Amino acid sequence: MRFFYFARPSILGAFPTPANFKRSLTHAELNDPAPLTGFAQTRLTWASLVQSPAEIPSNYRAAFNALPNRTGAFPYTVRTPSYAGFIHRENEKLVCWLDETLYVIEPNGNRITTTRYARNDIHAIEFGKILLQAWLTIRGVAGDGALQTTTLKFNTVTDYLFAPFIDQFRNAPPNSAAQPNPERAQFDYLSNLNFKFMNLGRSSILPNEHVIAILLQPELLATASFLDRFFHRVITPAHLSILTDRELVLIRDEIANPHNASVNRYGGIWNYVPLCAITSVALAETDRALGLSIHLSAHDQLDVLFAPANREAFGDFVNQIERARRAQTATLN
Repeated sequence: MRFFYFARPSILGAFPTPANFKRSLTHAELNDPAPLTGFAQTRLTWASLVQSPAEIPSNYRAAFNALPNRTGAFPYTVRTPSYAGFIHRENEKLVCWLDETLYVIEPNGNRITTTRYARNDIHAIEFGKILLQAWLTIRGVAGDGALQTTTLKFNTVTDYLFAPFIDQFRNAPPNSAAQPNPERAQFDYLSNLNFKFMNLGRSSILPNEHVIAILLQPELLATASFLDRFFHRVITPAHLSILTDRELVLIRDEIANPHNASVNRYGGIWNYVPLCAITSVALAETDRALGLSIHLSAHDQLDVLFAPANREAFGDFVNQIERARRAQTATLN
């Protein structure tokens, strides 16, 4: 597969925020023959926090009550919106973290299905937010033993609701974003190269991990000419690779508008890969790019592209990944 936090002030200004009312529209709004207002339509894309058993939708209640809750405490639970699409429809989902396990409950035809991801069976997670569109993708071995990917989509206004899931997966300490971290100073050299990635990198590091290596790859374009006109194709968007003693963090831009490759980028996409999930790394080279294949458990794989001009730094970075991976494996064993 080629791929390629959080809290922020509400972009709605003086309008109500998700914390002030339930995400679902009122009965009157749903049955009003008049078209929904733009704000009402936007509310339909917001995720919402479920704080008690009474707030569990009736169609999910049986599946939710069947979860193996050893403590009896109500787990952290979020309800995601549904998206109607011409080709693919995104179902509403109920997501909760319970006893070191992520559960995703959703309708599947006439049935309600539950997908279970134990923390140690999650190979990688991807969090992306571009303007008002945000998503969280979980990759790993589900409870049935099969490799599976689950994507949760939601409006960026409610992205803060998904930060606890990411923090649990990364073993982040409480209030990690507010804690001082001297490791962030390692990103200072990027201030003149790419100020955006400097800030994204600094904010992505946990206070209890050590940064081993950082590698910045500017956007790589292929250029062709035809009838005195030049055309550009993005080989890889700009991205930042961060290796720590615990994980590999990959941050990238979204791919620009094909009609205007110089258009400004908004937001970013993060991939978090624990070193213990990496089984090996492999290199490939073409005339236009250097390829890094990150092999994960259960034959899963992530691919990252670099410019040939980055060959020396790229080779050093790959060797550091292999050493860090082996050190992590020895520690766990």
